[in-house]
Amino acid sequence: MGLNPATDRDELRQVLAIQPQQAALFEQQTVAELLRVWASFYPNADNPDHVIAQLGLNEARNVRAAKLSGGQRQRLLVATALISRPKLLVLDEPSTGLDPAARQELWNAIRSRISDGGTVLLSTHSMEEAATLCDRVAILHKGRVAACGTPSELVRQHAPERQLVFTVDADQDLDALKSHPKVSHLVENRNNGAIEISLATSDADALLGLVTSQLGGRNIQVKEAGLEGVFLRLTGFSFDAADETTQEA
Repeated sequence: MGLNPATDRDELRQVLAIQPQQAALFEQQTVAELLRVWASFYPNADNPDHVIAQLGLNEARNVRAAKLSGGQRQRLLVATALISRPKLLVLDEPSTGLDPAARQELWNAIRSRISDGGTVLLSTHSMEEAATLCDRVAILHKGRVAACGTPSELVRQHAPERQLVFTVDADQDLDALKSHPKVSHLVENRNNGAIEISLATSDADALLGLVTSQLGGRNIQVKEAGLEGVFLRLTGFSFDAADETTQEA
């Protein structure tokens, strides 16, 4: 935006909003009071009532910040960032602790900011959140960018295989499946006279005929590797394991 953070701080505050995972609030102000105060700091602020409705805080509008639930408090923190209609909005794990309904409301608010011409820089450990909201994704590993691109580009380049999961009778001969050139990393789980099979493949369509006609497969599921598969391929960790490693360090 052509602004120097060291010398143009006042101008930068009008166009940039940052919401970390934890931040202080005026604990004795209600949700509505606090957002009215925040709105007063900006010449072109959004309407506090609109932001309250966007983030599903109508029932809590007259509740003091100190009395909010964890999810309500998280949404209020995001609301204080959205109220200024920033050109650049920086969010750190904004959906942490939110139930599915509250998460959808948050995502809709973020989409609205983007559709109004804003840019959102989002850090997240939620693969679903990244795939749903982000035009571009950077995978970070040990402080460096391991890959960057659209979600579909990253999956196509780094995790093109699909996971095929199905169940067959325990007496089925699996030799043809195990030797198939399109099969990799096959895992069997025998239970109650049946075998649940999970395998990775670059061509699930080529295997479905074998699975259904020759093996009598049932309960068939085809799953994309997705961004979690990309992260695993690039770092050797799942998101959860990588997070635990970072915390221990």
